[in-house]
Formats: sequence, C-alpha cells, structure tokens
Amino acid sequence: MRRRALISSIIALALAPALARAEVQLELFKRAPLADAARIGDFEQVQRLLVSGQSPNVSDYEDRPALMVAAMGGYLSVVTLLVANGARTDARDPAGNTALHLAAERGHDDVVAALVAAGARVDLENREGVTPLIYSARAGRLAVARRLIAARAPLDVQDYTGRTALGWAETNGHRNVADTLRRAGAKP
Repeated sequence: MRRRALISSIIALALAPALARAEVQLELFKRAPLADAARIGDFEQVQRLLVSGQSPNVSDYEDRPALMVAAMGGYLSVVTLLVANGARTDARDPAGNTALHLAAERGHDDVVAALVAAGARVDLENREGVTPLIYSARAGRLAVARRLIAARAPLDVQDYTGRTALGWAETNGHRNVADTLRRAGAKP
C-alpha cells in the first residue's frame, strides 16, 4: 500500500508542470462576455453584464480592456456607459496603447471627445513612443488632431522612428493635418 502511494505521489509530482501549463493555456482561451459585447457595440448586453456585477475593466483574449475595444469600434454609447461605470480611461494593452490611442488612430472623433472629457491623458506614449496625436496625424485624422491639440496634447514628441506628429503628417501627405500642427506651434 505504501509503495502504491509513493508511486502515485511521484507521478503527481512529475505531471504537475504539465498540468500547470495546460491550466495557463486554458486561461488564454477564456472568454470575457463584457469585452465581447463591447467589441460589437452591444449596449444592452454590456449594460446587463455591468448590472450583474461584471467589472467594466475586464479585458478580452488579447488583453485589451473592454473600453479599448469599444473605442476601437467607435461605439460612443458603450464607451460612455463603461466610463460611467468606472472603466479606467488610461488602461493599456500589451503594446502600451490606451483607448484614446486607438480611437484617435481610427478617427472616432466623438469617442476621442468623450474620453478626453472623462480625463483620458492625451500625453501618454505607447511602447513605441507613439501618442494619440501621432496616431491621428499619421492616419490623417484632422478632426481628431484638432481636438487633441485643443486638449493640450504635446506637439513635438518623437516616436521610435524619431518622427513627430508633424513629421508623420508630412511623410504621409496629410497636408491639412500638417498645416494645423504648424499653426499650433509644432516644429519639424
């Protein structure tokens, strides 16, 4: 009997690392219903999940906060609902982006306005040194660039390539954004 218990213990110890890895892999594939609903802009489902007690700061399978996936899609009502229920406006994804970064890049001016009004920081850089203003200038999002400039976004931050918002606007041929940045005092 002792021998059988000893063998069982040895087998359990030998399998422990493999079981732990399997548990971590399963964790990667867990679904976050609130983040899924935010990704498709399902206001009613997000509201139901919040009322049932789900955190507004839950992340999706790519570790992007629900607020970020809603902002990426331009779902203003969902963004507003999440912020009103305590979503952190400056939560980051693994690349260091915030909801404001990705809303700015995609040109969702109304979402950018809501995030700025809720206190999202306009000066945060992601891991590549990119700010929301650089994203908007690089993509030629004039309305967003104007809004970020009005919110006192820093004009002359350089990203990992050494380019500023003005540099990106010029490189990508977004003359109207470049002119707006120059008028605001951006330097080449």
